[in-house]
Amino acid sequence: MKCIGKRPFFRLFVLLLVAVLTLSPLAAAADAWVLDPLVDAEALGLLTSEDNINIETAVSDAQMQRICDCVYQSFAQIGMERQASQTPMTVEGPYTRRQVLELLHNQLGFCTSFDPTDENQLHTDNISCMVRRGVLRGDASGDYMLDCSCSFPEAAIFAARFVTAVYDECGAGSKGLLWKATSGGNTLYLLGTIHVDRGNLYPFSSDLRGILSTADEALFEVDFLNVDGISYFMQAQMYSDGTTLADHVDPDLYAAVVEVFEDMGLTEAQIAVYKPWALANTLSSLSLQEDDGSDVMVIDSYAYSKAMVNGVSIGEVEGYAFQADLFDSLSQPYQEAYLASCLNSYLTLLNAPEGDDGAAADETGLTQLDAMLAAWKARDLAGFQAVYDKDAALASGDELTALLFSERDPHMTEAAVACLEAEGENTVVLIVGAGHMVGSGGIVESLRDLGYTVELVA
Repeated sequence: MKCIGKRPFFRLFVLLLVAVLTLSPLAAAADAWVLDPLVDAEALGLLTSEDNINIETAVSDAQMQRICDCVYQSFAQIGMERQASQTPMTVEGPYTRRQVLELLHNQLGFCTSFDPTDENQLHTDNISCMVRRGVLRGDASGDYMLDCSCSFPEAAIFAARFVTAVYDECGAGSKGLLWKATSGGNTLYLLGTIHVDRGNLYPFSSDLRGILSTADEALFEVDFLNVDGISYFMQAQMYSDGTTLADHVDPDLYAAVVEVFEDMGLTEAQIAVYKPWALANTLSSLSLQEDDGSDVMVIDSYAYSKAMVNGVSIGEVEGYAFQADLFDSLSQPYQEAYLASCLNSYLTLLNAPEGDDGAAADETGLTQLDAMLAAWKARDLAGFQAVYDKDAALASGDELTALLFSERDPHMTEAAVACLEAEGENTVVLIVGAGHMVGSGGIVESLRDLGYTVELVA
């Protein structure tokens, strides 16, 4: 969960594009064929929150270069290293759709594992290859409009489809921590997520994308577009009794917190209205973001966007009000200690040498968070549990840990049971933090204790 910070938890990028895309000759209707790859495009870094998106705006040289770089980097992540003999195509805008597709395909040609004689990699020519992979689709008459000018959103869509198609051919992509349970005609998928901003997670594997896109319902901890819930949460973060942060924490801690947030461009008056837990959550979130400041998509946001643009019904098992009340119930001494701890972690990161995130690494050179994410990508449950010991955390007696799990896991299990026992035949995916899935009292173990068969998806 994120509170105040540099970036919102869920960006409304796709929603803002709907009205634009419905006016485009490219899309007779803004259906999932167009919107779905736009979600992947943002996740892959092809589109960012800084981009001025307009379907009528031609892709620029700088945008085309960034798109090609992102595509190549995506291939490099799965072992497709650049061939020394290959040189990029030199094309300058304005770009036609044909030129964009050829530039994208050229990125695959750079890779050492690419075999131009293999019919699975190269069909007849670059365009035929893109058609076969589902990157390019013509209009009703079969016209691909190859000589038409290519807009920036179109180029990003082509790139996202191309990357996901190649990943699918290679059996690559993040698998996620995913379990499956069935009862009667109902199927319940349990996707445990990690609530952080980190790149290199996308695209997801074909099976995981398929589940997110075709389920009847997707249940999240909160509905990210619940305006009333967001308003409640924002208000709960702030004092309404006439006091300020200075009345509740040590003066030295108060001064240090104000100084840190002033460096972010916020005034003391703006900060003083917030409660310790709200500021602590914000500092914690900032500490877990990419140290290069890159604008990446949280796993939960990606899953929500995928479900939304594909017409999957969206629900929540808790809601913002539930979570706000949970944090508000923390004792005042704990809130102060929590703020001090998160401030220290943030300052450690801020003062670490360039390229060092300030976190301790294991013998493999991975931090705990990096190891968790690596296990998540590989669907390596044993690896995840080796670095994330929920039971030990609960045994520590930490007040926040008890609230986050002991108070919430049973409620989430009840929601899972309701899905399994619903009338009819339904496919539901429950998407909550991975910590709620594992360990004693977690959803997976609790469902098994109730007699349900729950298996990690192979």
